[in-house]
Amino acid sequence: MIRSVWMFLWVVAAGAPLAAVEQLEFFEKGPSLQQTMLAARGRVQDWNVAQESARRSVKIGPWYGRVLGAGEQLDALDASRQAAPDAAASASAELSWSRFEPSWNPWATDSLAGIFSVEPLPADFLATTIDADQPVTLTFELSRYEWFGGFAYRPPPSEAGVRASDALIWLNGQQVALRNRLAGYEHVPVAKRRSWHERFVWHDAVLVDLPLQSGKNHLVVSLRKQDRKAWFNCVRFCPQPAPALWSMIENDFPRSANRLLEHVDARWFEPAAGWFSQGAAPQLERQFIEDLIQKLGPDGTAIRRRLESLVTAQGTSSDAGWLNLCVAAVELHAALGEMTALRAAAEELAATYPHQYPGARLLGRLDELRTRFIGADHLDPSEDQTARLLGELAVLK
Repeated sequence: MIRSVWMFLWVVAAGAPLAAVEQLEFFEKGPSLQQTMLAARGRVQDWNVAQESARRSVKIGPWYGRVLGAGEQLDALDASRQAAPDAAASASAELSWSRFEPSWNPWATDSLAGIFSVEPLPADFLATTIDADQPVTLTFELSRYEWFGGFAYRPPPSEAGVRASDALIWLNGQQVALRNRLAGYEHVPVAKRRSWHERFVWHDAVLVDLPLQSGKNHLVVSLRKQDRKAWFNCVRFCPQPAPALWSMIENDFPRSANRLLEHVDARWFEPAAGWFSQGAAPQLERQFIEDLIQKLGPDGTAIRRRLESLVTAQGTSSDAGWLNLCVAAVELHAALGEMTALRAAAEELAATYPHQYPGARLLGRLDELRTRFIGADHLDPSEDQTARLLGELAVLK
């Protein structure tokens, strides 16, 4: 099952009067899958700490909505100068803006979370006021969700992606300029496999860093995307960049050559409670390794000993040893499984064509390669020794 996620990370571009925002690049490809994952999670954790601090220093006012009048064009509405009305003025000066409360909102108890719907929101623009105790940068998400209907979900329309020139967000009367921080990764699917039970499918997400000034800040958001009316149906201040990061990781480290991504449980990919949100305890890694040890049986003795050493050392999930052992265990399990299938095929062919098929020679090569895999001190596709073993297995296949 493939979950197609088009998630774009955008950042405020420098331009008066908006202050330039220090850009945090979540992702940078490293020498190996494990190093890349750990580095990306470290950046996400630092960003989460900064965002939690920022959210504590602001107060989000109620949301107001506006619908375009009859015959009124999108470009005719000067949204950049509109501000969410104060509660006292909502019945007088700004009659075109009305208090916006969707019929169902799982985030209603948390003003920082925003508004969520899987139906089109009955507004063309949303606006709110943000009170900040001090100048602070707050990340804001504008996105689209749809009901997930088994395998028959509706993908985003062709050529419907957000463009850097789109007018979507205004802060304090100035349009927020957008820059694609995920250039080259826009259309990479994120795998959601076994036991995935999430109720919604996430199509588009625009994340922007808002440089808030001390005092009141007026935020206006367009729910349109190009010529598509009421496209976006989610606004919130607690975004999750994990789906985009998994897209980038799987693009640079394809699952066909990095079996960790192919075999881990779907819980690893959860946006809010998956591997990128895991605490100090390496629960996901340990469970994954223990499951593989059970499947390996006697062939997993070396993996079991390495796990015991990690547990004794009481290392945290940021210790590279955990992911390294995950990779070693899954590569061993996958390779042995392939060799078992090859052995069955070779034996059948040898029995069918005893004089033509070199069964004994190929079975001997399989046994020798199996012994080398089991006895390998370290298995990692990014290292030459493992690459040579995998190459020999590919030749036999």
